[in-house]
Amino acid sequence: MADANSTGASTNVVLAPGIGALDRGRWMTHKLIDGLSEDEMYAQPCAGANHAVWVVGHIAVTDDYFLSALGGQDSG
Repeated sequence: MADANSTGASTNVVLAPGIGALDRGRWMTHKLIDGLSEDEMYAQPCAGANHAVWVVGHIAVTDDYFLSALGGQDSG
């Protein structure tokens, strides 16, 4: 079996689907928050729940982690 670092083809088997999943997730996130006012972005949907800005920030940090891991370098 080929080393994932020895050929671009082996790397693309993992990288392309990962980037595709991140793109779909970002698209869905944008659709969910599109049109919300600033007040709505910071409103808690129920007691103890996180507001939309917290959720979007969490998704951004997670995206950054996976992109850094897949890309092999720190986003710095």
